[in-house]
Amino acid sequence: MDESDYIGISTKARKIFKKLAKSHKDNINIELDFGALAVYCEALVRLEKYNAESENYEMIVESRNGETYVHPIQKLIDGERNTINKFGAQLGFTPMSRKRSRMEAGNDGERDKSQAPEDEFLK
Repeated sequence: MDESDYIGISTKARKIFKKLAKSHKDNINIELDFGALAVYCEALVRLEKYNAESENYEMIVESRNGETYVHPIQKLIDGERNTINKFGAQLGFTPMSRKRSRMEAGNDGERDKSQAPEDEFLK
């Protein structure tokens, strides 16, 4: 793929995309899975950003009238986590999807010792 194929993907997500595409080339069909992998990588980038921003806020906020509520950034964080889990499962990155894949292949006794892909990028 050349750089023009990555239009619409942020620079940071593009780097993650390329690393994941290379390290999972046997499990991901880039032409078919391009959109899912792009969404997954962008969600990782946004999650990292929201987590960094959330360090500046209390997650439980009290309103002027004394009611408490969850800070809005927490909803953004939860949304990105859901996106990562959803698309990670579709791409075979979650523990359950890897287990399901091994079971379908007849290797359910074998333990997968690989790291989750996002661990490398969210340190």
